[in-house]
Amino acid sequence: MAGDHTETLESLRERLQREHRERQHRLNTPVRPHPEWKLIRDRMVDAIPEKDRRVASEDEVEALLPEALQEAVDKLLETGGQDIEGYADVLELLHTIAERRGYSPEEIEAARLKKHEEQGGFQDGVIWRFLDRTKLSFQRILSVYWSKRGRKFIVNSPSKADGALIWFGLDSKRCSPRMGQFLNVCWDPSLLDELRQRGYDLKTLRFSIRRTEEASGVPEAGGSEVT
Repeated sequence: MAGDHTETLESLRERLQREHRERQHRLNTPVRPHPEWKLIRDRMVDAIPEKDRRVASEDEVEALLPEALQEAVDKLLETGGQDIEGYADVLELLHTIAERRGYSPEEIEAARLKKHEEQGGFQDGVIWRFLDRTKLSFQRILSVYWSKRGRKFIVNSPSKADGALIWFGLDSKRCSPRMGQFLNVCWDPSLLDELRQRGYDLKTLRFSIRRTEEASGVPEAGGSEVT
């Protein structure tokens, strides 16, 4: 009957399990392709046999870009910074990552110049003594932010399970059984829907949280995209 939100316990359980499986499938879809795959420059395709190349998915690209950047940095450092093409590779990858998050090379350069004017550069070799335990570990940080270019929320987390947990809390509708009506379940809006209804601009939503140093068994860092 239209407008009737009454569900049996069995149908409610099945629907919740189905929605949970769909959400887990979306968030836990492997984003790391086979270890033999790596990103290459767009115009190098003609030099590679067709059977040995393909166009990666968005999730794969998001996973492979940081790896390509790390590899480029490592190669540059191995040369002692004497390879000018190494700098070009690092900058190209940085610009690609930034553009996928809505930042143009001009915006980055403007931010660099502004920060250089306010805080200077690194030419003078000034160093600071600090405790090792205060050093940020990005393996332990979970963050959520809006991607202007992708028009979607990005969840970066130490593990896919952590990313699924935070997104489940943000985007899941809230189940509110009515007192005295055990089988009459009402679904309240999710946190994101509630904020949107109250007039908040979700594109400005951004937060991060870091695991404690005592946390053991930290999984390999990964990321998830959610629309």
